[in-house]
Amino acid sequence: MRPIGNTVYLMPPYAIGDEEIDLLVDGTLATLNAVAFTDSPQKGARDVALA
Repeated sequence: MRPIGNTVYLMPPYAIGDEEIDLLVDGTLATLNAVAFTDSPQKGARDVALA
């Protein structure tokens, strides 16, 4: 996972299975949702746009 400004992109290894990709995507989305939808944003937190 790499951040570029307000964009996050994933760089999985070439040899990765479907289950591992699912785990990577599910974990990333869960983390972004947890950060984006907290009731009390932390000082300096940025807006998160989910596509």
